Amino acid sequence: MSMQSPNPNFNPLEPGLQPQRATSLNQPCCEGEAKELNSLLKGELSALDTYAQAMKRVEAHPDLYSVLQNARMSHEMRSRKLTQKVLDLGGEPATGAGAWGAVAKLIEGGATLFGNKAAIAALEEGEDKGLKDYENALAKTTGSTASMIQNELLPEQRRSHDAISTLKKMMS
Repeated sequence: MSMQSPNPNFNPLEPGLQPQRATSLNQPCCEGEAKELNSLLKGELSALDTYAQAMKRVEAHPDLYSVLQNARMSHEMRSRKLTQKVLDLGGEPATGAGAWGAVAKLIEGGATLFGNKAAIAALEEGEDKGLKDYENALAKTTGSTASMIQNELLPEQRRSHDAISTLKKMMS
């Protein structure tokens, strides 16, 4: 089985995302929604980094690697959608994970010392946080933003959460 390495230089603005800036960012709905989506985007960027680290640890285990790769691809897709929506709202998309990224790296670094089970447990904690973040964002947004979260992003987050939770249970 050929395993593709994760792209450590992932840029959610490439390829094919086109800024379609809204003219109404100064309106409270658009500014607040862009801020909320950027918060979700930072979480997704953090997840991409954390999954890339975890995938390096498990390259010798194709089944485990495949589950992590699928979850990472889901996070990458969500990063792209969030980036595009922030642009559509007239906002400036986040390009880094921010403070949560530093915390995630510490958690993953600690998990590295204790093995694959601890790494999967750390990933599950991140998936738990992501699930709560999407549910909270859904309650704070309206219209097409809420629709995108409810119909596209939240179901994907649930899938990646469930996959990592199942993996954790199988490793116990």
